[in-house]
Amino acid sequence: MVQLDDTGIIRATGARRPYVIAKAAMSLDGRIATAGGESRWITGTEARLTGHELRRRADAIVVGAGTVIADDPALTARENGEVSHPLRVVLDSTARTSPGAAAFSRDGRGAVLATTAAAPETRLARFKERGVETLVLPADARGRLRLDELLPALHARGVATALVEGGGETLGAFHDADLIDEIWLFLAPIVIGGGRAAIHGAGAATLADAQRFAFDPPKTLGADVLFRGVRRERA
Repeated sequence: MVQLDDTGIIRATGARRPYVIAKAAMSLDGRIATAGGESRWITGTEARLTGHELRRRADAIVVGAGTVIADDPALTARENGEVSHPLRVVLDSTARTSPGAAAFSRDGRGAVLATTAAAPETRLARFKERGVETLVLPADARGRLRLDELLPALHARGVATALVEGGGETLGAFHDADLIDEIWLFLAPIVIGGGRAAIHGAGAATLADAQRFAFDPPKTLGADVLFRGVRRERA
């Protein structure tokens, strides 16, 4: 097991928003799922246990609607037989996810549906009936909710650390918005080809524009390897 140090996790961002950690478990060629959507399990037991330890230390877990629809994850933290429930935040601009999805359980800190004015009121009412908080945020030019509005709203709800787990579109949106403070990449010794990229989005236009992280020495977790990096400030 990797021993996590608290400094990186609770470190202040200097702004009234949570510290954002991005996490992805992927193949050597950067895929988090096959073309058909199969993703369980890319990494092994030790890597998954470390991921759960990271979840336990986060105040909120953030995922996109596509991940909820495809995988129906519970987004719990399981460690030593105990289960904890951080705040679950689902990014869903049109409220197309099911209010009955596992992520919307009321256990622990509960769940938030982060959406936009494009979501029908009838859909939002179904979430409210189940005790899910609905957070309606401004949309960007593409109709996606604005992350620069989401993070202060989570901060106001007591979230100091937000763990962004995916999928690729959500991780790509945080990457493109330059909002990732720390990144955890779990690499499995397999090559998938095709499939779904871990970090989608527009990406850097040039190598000089690529975001830089100061990485710890790689950690071996069974057959997998963890790369953990902290954001470097641009010169």
